[in-house]
Amino acid sequence: MDLRTCTGCEENKPETTEYFHRNKLGRKGLKSVCKICVTNYCLGWQRRNREKCREASQRHYWNYKDKINAKTRKWYDSGSGVNCLRKHHLKKTFGITLEDYDYMLYKQDYRCAVCGSDYPGCNGKGKRNSFCVDHDHETNKVRGLLCRNCNTGIGLLGDNIKGLEKAIKYLEKGYD
Repeated sequence: MDLRTCTGCEENKPETTEYFHRNKLGRKGLKSVCKICVTNYCLGWQRRNREKCREASQRHYWNYKDKINAKTRKWYDSGSGVNCLRKHHLKKTFGITLEDYDYMLYKQDYRCAVCGSDYPGCNGKGKRNSFCVDHDHETNKVRGLLCRNCNTGIGLLGDNIKGLEKAIKYLEKGYD
């Protein structure tokens, strides 16, 4: 395998498209600068010219706004967009995969871990939601899946046992 010396970092790298971008005019159809150096140069230029980049990005968006929004809407409506966003949210926020979520739901018999309802609740737009991931806010450890009402109730009561005990005592006291 032939080696090529990058004119940027001056390292010898295999002369393949894995390490060098294509260029019809370059020797063997490749650029003389490796992909890593090109990326570093571009990122550096973007950092030094943030305002130009922002303006170009905004111009591009406004010129192609309808196309971009239609493509995004099509991706989101296809279901793959929803699942992609959901997978990312679950992993980033709770450290679980979509498969972990589905397994927890299966173990809970597809019901809320608190009230046993099979209806997860609705978001503010009236769309049916998925069950909420209940977790300890200090340790970030996942406890279970709750319907929107139970999750909101626990959260509003301070997410602690004392708040819940006070609410239970209040309810037991009744209307005197």
